[in-house]
Amino acid sequence: MFEILKNIKNTNCQSFGYCRIDPRVNALNELLMNELRQIAFYSVKSNEFNLMNKEIIKEVVETFCINFVNPNFNENDFIEIYKHFEEKKIQIMNIYRNFFKKNQIPHEDFIFEDSENFKNSIIKMIKKGENLLNARNQMNSNTAKLFELIELLIKHTSLNISKIRDFEPDYNEFDFEVIRLSNLLNFPTTREDKLERRINEFLDIYLKIKKKLYNTYEKNYGKCEDTKVNLSCIKGKSILVSGGNLKELELLLETTKNANINIYTHDILFVAHSYPKFKKYNHLIGHFGTNDPCNDFLEFNGPIYVTKNYEQKIDSIIKASIFSSGKLLPRGIAKITNDNFKPLIENAMLHDGFQDKLKQETTEISYKKTKTDEIFADTKDIIIYIGKKSENIVDETGKNILFFNYFFEIENLLYELKERKQKTTVIFSKCYMQTIFMALVLKTKFNMDVYFSKCPEYYISPNLVKCLEDKYKIVFYK
Repeated sequence: MFEILKNIKNTNCQSFGYCRIDPRVNALNELLMNELRQIAFYSVKSNEFNLMNKEIIKEVVETFCINFVNPNFNENDFIEIYKHFEEKKIQIMNIYRNFFKKNQIPHEDFIFEDSENFKNSIIKMIKKGENLLNARNQMNSNTAKLFELIELLIKHTSLNISKIRDFEPDYNEFDFEVIRLSNLLNFPTTREDKLERRINEFLDIYLKIKKKLYNTYEKNYGKCEDTKVNLSCIKGKSILVSGGNLKELELLLETTKNANINIYTHDILFVAHSYPKFKKYNHLIGHFGTNDPCNDFLEFNGPIYVTKNYEQKIDSIIKASIFSSGKLLPRGIAKITNDNFKPLIENAMLHDGFQDKLKQETTEISYKKTKTDEIFADTKDIIIYIGKKSENIVDETGKNILFFNYFFEIENLLYELKERKQKTTVIFSKCYMQTIFMALVLKTKFNMDVYFSKCPEYYISPNLVKCLEDKYKIVFYK
C-alpha cells in the first residue's frame, strides 16, 4: 500500500450526512426500475422490426437519471412517474404483440407479472418493491454484483446524455445502447463472462459520450483554462447553486445579471469557473463550502438552488429556502418549472445576505498539460494523485507524483495519458459517481493501477466495492 494512502482522511459518511439509503427508497427505486426494464425488453425486440418508439426510449433514459437518495420525497410525484411508465409499457407491449399476431410471425415474448392496481397506495408499492428486491437476493452473488455495476453505469451514462440534451434536445445517438444494456438486467441467469464483456463494450460508449459532453461544453463555454477560484463571500444578497448542471447555472446567471444578487457555486459545479464564458458574469463571485450540504446549506446566507438530478441527499428540514427543478423532490423544497427563477430571486431579496467579507482564500483549477508532458517524458513510474495536496503527502521513491486538486482536471487529459509508456498509478482521495467510472475507464481502457478512498455507501455498496476489487483489481483504502 502506498504511504500516500495512509494520510487520506475517510470522512465521507460524515461529509454526506449519512451512509445508507432508506429501505423504502430502495424498494420504490426497484419498482420503477423494474417497469423501465420491461419497457427496455419490448423496445429491444421492437427495434428488430422498426417498431421502436424513440420518444418513449428518450423518456426512459431521462428517468434513469433520477436519484433515489432522499427518503423524504413527495409520494404523489413518484406515483405519477410510475403510472406514466406503466402506461407506456402497456402501449409498447401491445404494439409489439399485435404486430406479430397480425403477421403470424414467430416471436420472442417475455411473461412479466401482470401490473398490479396499487390504487395510489405507496405502502403497496413499497411492498411490491421489497418483493422484487427479495427476488434479486436469490441471484448468484457474483451476477448480482455485476448487475449493480451495470445499473450504476446506466444511471451515470444517462445523466451525461441528459446534460448533452440541455444543448441538443434531439440528441439520441446512444439511447438505444443504454436501453439494450438495461435489458440484460431482465435475465438473472446471464453468464458472468457475458456481463463482463458487455460492461467492457459499453465503457467504450461511455467514453464517447463523455467526450461528446466535454466537446459540447467547450463549444458553448470555451476551452477550460487554469484559473484561481475565490472562496470568500462578499457583502450582498446571495444565491448558492449546487449540483452538476452547467446549463442551469448559466440560465440562472443570465436571469440574475441585473438583479444585484451574488451567485456562488457548490459541489461539482466548481468546474464552471474554468470555462471562459462563466468568467464574463461578474456576479458569479466564487465557490462556497466544503461540498458538505448539511453544513454548507445551513451556513449560507441566502436561498439554495439545486440543479436537476442532484447526487447528494437533500434534507428539507435543514433549510427552508431550497429550490430545485428536479422531477422527484423532497417535501418542502420549492419546484422551479420552465426555467422561471422569479420565486428564487424574490426569496434571495428577502434574505439579509452576507454583511461582511468572510475570510480571504482562493484555490486553483489547473489543467497541467505542460507539466504532464514533462513528467511523461521521464522514465520513472508515475503516481497521479487527485485531491488536496497537504504536507502529510509524502513522495514515493523512484516515482513522479502529479497532483490534481479536482477529478475533472484529469478528465480532459485522458487521451494524452493513454499514450504514456511508464507504469501509472492513479489515487482518488474522494469518491463521487464520476470518479467510480473514471476509475473503471483508467483500469480497463488505460491499464492503470487505481487506488480509491472509502466511498459513501449510497454511492457504492459494499457488494459493489467487492466487485470492483475482485473483477477489476481496483483497490479501496480501508
